[in-house]
Amino acid sequence: MKEMIFTDQDVLVMLDELLKEKSRFDWNTFYSDREREVPIFVNHPDENLVQYLQERIIVPGKALDLGCGAGRNAMYLAEKGCV
Repeated sequence: MKEMIFTDQDVLVMLDELLKEKSRFDWNTFYSDREREVPIFVNHPDENLVQYLQERIIVPGKALDLGCGAGRNAMYLAEKGCV
């Protein structure tokens, strides 16, 4: 990999090389072990989301849960009237 970046093209070459590297992280393995103490594996919505709805900082309406994992926040939003 190029160690010195002088041009926009150098950045693109560096990014191409980084993206070609084989990742050691495996999402399937990560999600298969639900016993791990990871906040996204709990079976209730994010406490901040609950608070925001309770305090009407956000209100039911259209919602998009990006990177929803197991869908715990998406399910909670649907229960509260979000579509």
